[in-house]
Amino acid sequence: MRHVAKQFLPPIAVSVARRFLQSRDKQPPQCEYVPEGWSAKDDHIKGWNEESIAEAQRARWPAFVLNLGGTGPLGVAHEAVAPTREGWEAHNTLMCYAYVLTLATRKRDSLTVLDWGGGAGHYCLISKALLPDVHIEYHCYDTPVLCRLGRELLPHASFHTNADDVFQRQYDLVLVSGSIQYFENWPEILGEACSGQSRLSLRHQTANCI
Repeated sequence: MRHVAKQFLPPIAVSVARRFLQSRDKQPPQCEYVPEGWSAKDDHIKGWNEESIAEAQRARWPAFVLNLGGTGPLGVAHEAVAPTREGWEAHNTLMCYAYVLTLATRKRDSLTVLDWGGGAGHYCLISKALLPDVHIEYHCYDTPVLCRLGRELLPHASFHTNADDVFQRQYDLVLVSGSIQYFENWPEILGEACSGQSRLSLRHQTANCI
């Protein structure tokens, strides 16, 4: 295969590809297999409760805010290394969210939202960009590190690290986006999420989600 590539590709292309593969191999993996599963006891395993994650989100925040402004497409992937507003995959995701958000605010001028695992609160700004005339009371549940960053960037929003505080409130809409897999009892959470309540109440570590 490599011999065929050398025959049909210019030497500079082969050289660039080789350097790319070599540099990729030197990078640490994004994920690590833990054979003990949920029973693993290791102080080095912090998951998303890591300062480096907060710093990466803080560094990308200005570009994220800029991309939400104006009347252009909302192809905004807030975790992308090179933020853009023209990513079709992100656009499709946000349009699905926009549809649900619009249904939840039908004949209403305010909405209470819980973002379960919402990081620094990106969906707070996304919601306001989608429905600027609707008052959105935004609550986010996440790790202490990301909640500290969220309070810094969005002082008008509410960030929670204590699940008991979250479950004592009621919400019109609960969003669980890319976080359900971080909970050992995810089938129970997902089952409660699909209970179909119109005015959502969270108790006993359950979540209603889209």
